[in-house]
Order: sequence, then C-alpha cells, then structure tokens
Amino acid sequence: MLSANFYSTYQQYKRDTNAVASWLASTAKQHGYDGQIGTPLSRGSRPEGKARKLANQRQRQRQQQQGLGSTMDSNSKNASDQQPQQTGPAYVLAVRDFVPLGQFIAKKLDNLAKVPSHFTASLTRVIRARRGFMSIYAKANSDDEDAKTNRTHAYFVTVLETVYHILVPAESRVNLKADVDMAVLTSGMSALKSSQHTLANPFGVLPIYEPSEAFLNAPDVPASSSTDDDTDKQHLLYTVEEDNSEYECKFAFVMLLQDLISLRQEVAALWQAYDDGGISLAAAATSANLAVELARAMEEEISPLLERHGGALTVLSEFFAAACVAAGHDPTAKARPKDDMNFACYDLGHALFHHVASIMYSVAGVVSFDAKSFPRYSGAFGYYDPQQSSTIVQDGLVGFRQQWAQEKAALLELVPNLCLLTDTFQSFPIMDEFTRGLSLLIKTKKVPLWLCFAGQNYLDTLRILGPKVDKGYRELKTFSQETVALVQHAVAKAPSTASKRDLEEIERIATITSGGSDMFALIWNAARRRGEAMRPCNFFQHHPLFCGLMIHYVRSRLHQVGVAYAARPGAALHSVQLYAAVQQHQQQRGKQASSEEEALEWTLLDQLLDRQGPQAFFVGSETPSSPEAHFKNYCMSRQISPANWLAAANRRKGKKGKVPVKMSGAGVRELKFAGQFSLLCAHRMAKQGANSGLVRAPWDVEYVQQALEAQGHLLAKARVDSKNKNVKSGTTSPYHPSALVRRAADAVDQEVSDMTFDYFSVHQAASEFLQQIHDHVTSHLLRPEMRSLTPVDTVGFVFSLAAGSLEPSEGGNEVVLDHVAREMGAFLDSQGTATTRPTA
Repeated sequence: MLSANFYSTYQQYKRDTNAVASWLASTAKQHGYDGQIGTPLSRGSRPEGKARKLANQRQRQRQQQQGLGSTMDSNSKNASDQQPQQTGPAYVLAVRDFVPLGQFIAKKLDNLAKVPSHFTASLTRVIRARRGFMSIYAKANSDDEDAKTNRTHAYFVTVLETVYHILVPAESRVNLKADVDMAVLTSGMSALKSSQHTLANPFGVLPIYEPSEAFLNAPDVPASSSTDDDTDKQHLLYTVEEDNSEYECKFAFVMLLQDLISLRQEVAALWQAYDDGGISLAAAATSANLAVELARAMEEEISPLLERHGGALTVLSEFFAAACVAAGHDPTAKARPKDDMNFACYDLGHALFHHVASIMYSVAGVVSFDAKSFPRYSGAFGYYDPQQSSTIVQDGLVGFRQQWAQEKAALLELVPNLCLLTDTFQSFPIMDEFTRGLSLLIKTKKVPLWLCFAGQNYLDTLRILGPKVDKGYRELKTFSQETVALVQHAVAKAPSTASKRDLEEIERIATITSGGSDMFALIWNAARRRGEAMRPCNFFQHHPLFCGLMIHYVRSRLHQVGVAYAARPGAALHSVQLYAAVQQHQQQRGKQASSEEEALEWTLLDQLLDRQGPQAFFVGSETPSSPEAHFKNYCMSRQISPANWLAAANRRKGKKGKVPVKMSGAGVRELKFAGQFSLLCAHRMAKQGANSGLVRAPWDVEYVQQALEAQGHLLAKARVDSKNKNVKSGTTSPYHPSALVRRAADAVDQEVSDMTFDYFSVHQAASEFLQQIHDHVTSHLLRPEMRSLTPVDTVGFVFSLAAGSLEPSEGGNEVVLDHVAREMGAFLDSQGTATTRPTA
C-alpha cells in the first residue's frame, strides 16, 4: 500500500474520507447524476498574522531543498510576500449525500466488481477507525449524556457502512467490526514499564490504521508524483463536511497520541542503538531532535480543533482520567497526603505523557524571563542521580514513587539551564527543539503536547543510558579537543581573512570548557550566593542530545568553512588538474614504451576527486585527454571563454582591429558542499538560522521525506518498493513519521565521511606542491621575465608549455610534464605519501 505509512494517522484518515467523497461525487457525475453534488469550499481570506507567517515559512522550506545557497538565503522578502499556493479539495460533500450517490452508482454499474479497490480500501479503513473509537468512547464514558453523544456520531459510521454494503460485492466484504475493550487498552499501557528499554505502544490494540498485512497490500488512492499530480487532485477534489465537535476532537487526539507514542518508540530505539554502538551520537541526537519537530507538525495540524475544546492539555487530562477509571483507579486518590499523584496510575501517565505535562504546567506558572535574573533550581526536590535511578525496581508503588522523584528532579534541574540557552547565552549558536518549546511555553503559558513529548524523550534517554549517560559528554570533549587543534593549525595558514575569521568562530564554539569548567558551570558558580550549597552543574553530562547536536553543528560548520578554505585560492583545483595531466602523460609514455613504468598516485587528491566528482575540476563530463585539452580546461576554469580558440576571422574585433580576450564565468569550477541533509539539519538547529524564531513552521513529514529523497537516501527503499506491484517503478514509497526518524539517523551517519574530509590538509598540501613547482620547474622551463608569477598562475604556464603554446627555455614541450612528475614524486616522498600504480 503506497499511502498507509506516508501520513500521520489523522492525515491518512482525512485523506481516506476525502477519497471516498471524491470517488462518489466524480463517479456519479460521470454517469449523468443531475442533482447538485457538493458546495464550493470557502478558502477564506488571505492568511494574516501568525497563520500567514507559518504558511510563508513552509513555502521557504521547500525552496531550501534546492541546495545550500537557497537554504542560506531563504529569508528573502519576495518569498515572504508571495501568497502560498492553495491546494486540496475544492468542494464539500454533505454526509447525507453519500447513500443517494452510492445507490445511483450501483444502478449504473453493470458489475460491482468495477468499483476500484482503492475506494474499497479507503472506505474500510475509515469505518474501522470510527468503529474502534466508538468502542473506546462508549466504555470510557458510560453516563447517559456521553452515550447519547456516541449514538449521534454513530450516524456517520452507519452512512459509511450503508455505502459499503451497496457498492462492495458480498464475496469481497471483510469484517468491519472493531470492538476494543478499554481494559485491554489500559493493560497495554500498563505494560510500558520504565525498566524496559524497548517501549510498548499501548495503542497497538486499536484498529486505527493498524490493519493486517494482507490488507496493507491492497491498492490505495494513487499518490501524486511528477506525472500524475492532476490525477491525484481529481481524486481528492471533494472533502467531507467539517465536524468541530468535542467527539471529533477526541477522535483526532487519539490518533495524535498513537503517532506520538510510535515516534517515542523510535526515539528510544535510536538511543538504544547509540548505546549499543549501532549509530553515532550525532545521528541519534539529530534524529531525536527532528522527531520533536515532526510531533509539533502533527499536533499543529489539529490544534485549531483542540483549541476549540480547551487545548491539548485539557483533552490529555480528560483522556488520562478516563483511562485510569477504565483500569479501576481513581486518579485523585493518593496513598499518602504528600504524594503528587495516585501512583497506581503511574504507568498510564507515563505512557500518555501526563507526568511531564504536569511538570510543564507548573513551570509555565512560575518561570519567567527577567533581565536582572534567571530561573534557579534550589534542589528542593532532590537531584537526578544516574546511579541511583538505575537501581530502582520499576514496579509497584514504591518503585513508581522513587522513579517519579528522579524524573521530576531531572526535569526541574534541566529547565534553568535551558532558560540560560534562550536568555543568557544569546550568542550561543544552536537551540534544540525542547529548548525552543520551553521558550514558547514561558512566553505563551500554554503547554503543547509536543513539548511533553520532548520532555518524555529526555527522561527516556536518561533511563536507557543509565550510569553511562555522560558517554555523550565524553565524546563531545574529545571532539572539541580534536577540532580546536585542527582549527588552530588551519588558522596559521589561512588563505584569506574571511577564512581566518570563520575558523576563529568555530574554535570559540568548539571550546566548551574554560579553566576546567563548562559555560553552564561558570554561570552557576558566579551566581552562587555566599555560603550557598549547590551541586556542580551537570547539563552536558546529563544531556547527550545536546552534546550530539553540538558535534553535528560544529562538524557541519567546519565542513562548510573547509570547502571554502580549499576552493577560493584555487590551489586544490589546479593541483588536481595538474595531477590528472601527469598521470595521463605517464600512462601514455608507458604504453608507447611497452614498459612496466608506474604512474604516481596521490591518495589525498584521489579522495578529493572521488568526493567532488570530475565536474568540480574539469569542464565537460570527462577528464581532458591531451595537453592541449588540459590547457583549455585550465583557461576556462580561470574565466577565459572557449570562444578565444575560434579562428580570429570568426571573432568580433575590438578597438584598432584587435581581437580581445573574451571572459566567461561558465567554465569556472567550484567545490561543492557534501552532506546536504546534514547541512539542512545543522542550519535548522542554528539559533540565528532562517526561520529560527519561536513561531516558525516545523518540518513536517513531507518535507523531511523530500529532503532525504533529494540526496538519494531513500533510493534503496525505493528499489525494494518497486518490486511491489502496487508501487510504481522509479517512485519512492512514502513513510510514517517514525520510519523517517530512523532514516534520518542513517542519512546523517552515511554523510559523516564526506562531512569530516579534511579540506584544510588538501589545501595546505596543494599549496606547498604548487609552490615547489613554482620554485623548481619554472626555473628550468620559463624565461626569466615570466618567473615572477603566483604558484596558481604557474600551472597555466606549465599547461601552455606542455601544449606547445609556448616554448620552454630548455628541452622540448614533451618533457615539461616529466619535470612536473619528478617534482610531484619528490614532494610526495617528502610527505611520506608517495605511492605508484602500474601504467599498463
């Protein structure tokens, strides 16, 4: 099935209902239905304020996928002034029209087998989803008023089932029952024990888009692509009339919870994989941070509906209370007067993010930003202790009480440090999504569910890593020391003032300690009152996600600066060009002499060529094959137009009849940035990056999938899906958010080798080599008046001599590259990197 895993659960449900409505309406029209079908959907006025800002940001996000340049410049005024393109259904179909349309179509079709399977699949999923929620709602809300509400909304299910029986042949029908026992649901939640690293999804028992494998293999609504966008829009031309009732709100909320719990499972699996050595710290952290953005996008999709009924926190509290009652517990009954909760309900609250929500609600009420002070944690509720937490038996009231004390202390100790990131460390370059959400919480005093999701992920990470939670900090310190040493060496030989400035900035960011204390410890030590007892700050030690983001961001900035460092002076570019010419010359000499002469092999330049591709150094798709072609390639890479090689009679003459040298930037070669997905993630976490404000459009599933596809990270999955007869060859199968999170982690790890390639060493080695060519070769080959050149210009004269455009001061043109080869061999010997390979 193509679309079952592409959207959030609620998106899939809405898409299915639209697909059912669209097929009924369009098919009835095709068969001559003369009644009115639907009413035009009011698009409303042009979005204003926050809505317009978010819409514009989503539009700019799509532009960022065209490359890093558009990523860095995506704040342009023109982009923000453009009105986002309106997409989606154009008409609203009333529920009361479903049955008449179905009956009309059944009479017109001579064989119900002609009803497409994608329509049947969508209709079945919608019925099962609605029936499943009806069952939960009925057993969680047993009073007369709730029963009446359930019966009212059963009307939609009845209509859908009637259409199903009208249009689906008896032999093709499946069981539509979806009776879910609330006790089974709550027992599923209770199975989520804190001691386990693998989290269970209590909503696995729900029939909401969790059909059998055979059902998943059924065809679906054709997904849009570059070739069938119009077809897809036609399929989804109609939508079902909007329902803003409390019942519908809770229905959407249950679907959101299901998706967040799946995301939480995947994030926990990432940290377990990191602990086991399966993925890197940067990959785990970047993807865990991305999961929070996806959670935010999914919640904001239904936030207007949630706000109509008190907001996410209100609906969560009601759902938690219902789950407790269904499990036979009173959430307000406490075993001890000083208890924060009924710990018999602890596992339910743990599964539903309710415990973190209660802490975030308290934080919103007491924390504020002040120019003269910042929030402090007094330690009144204790401190998080990784050793103690790992020994707690995660069962029974005693264990739950101890675990809650540790979790509460961990979050309350973390909050002031996150406030420092937002308010005090304003020049610090990055901000994780939990910090961004906390800032939004303090500003708006509203607790979104995605923030609770982020907080719960933090606690899950502490539990999974246990006593080894400082593993990330140890990695960060090692990375910091290595980076600072590399940068200091590169600064000493920086080719430009801009490169030096950028490197000094990276050194400042990478230096996380001063005098043995990190920046957080320094602030808290300075703020300590006389005689006040305060335990050392453990922000980095207890926050592996932030450590991983630091590594990823610094690595990305180092890559960007390194590429620019090696690209601008041209030493690396022209060394590769000269290296390729020397290798070809040696190979041709070996073939002519039928000898076993070996060609030089410069491993560092081979690696550079492999990573950048020949297009970064040579005009055209192939390496030049002769000295003349190498000379032309060099000239074009220096902005000299190829038109200069036309006959003089065919070129336009300038003043006094002279033919001027034509210049063109078309042949200029540029080194390109690698790891585009990693760079997008690094730019996204930057505090001062594009759209970095508190109110910004989060990355959604569609954007992340397209970003991964653009860099080829989903091609392997596409090849597997292409074998499925229901997936078109050459298209990439969509993913559920939780699957994309793991794909993103794999993408970051796959790009590490390109991101960590040492461009500084490449430039320094190339510069030293060209200086040696300048000092030794030119003294033998060039006339005295031509010797006062830069090393980069010398390469051009070497190529012109080898091509016969100039005559060397001694010897013939054919020995020019022999001189260069000898100097290259001597240079590589001095570097200890000289290797050879057979020419034949």
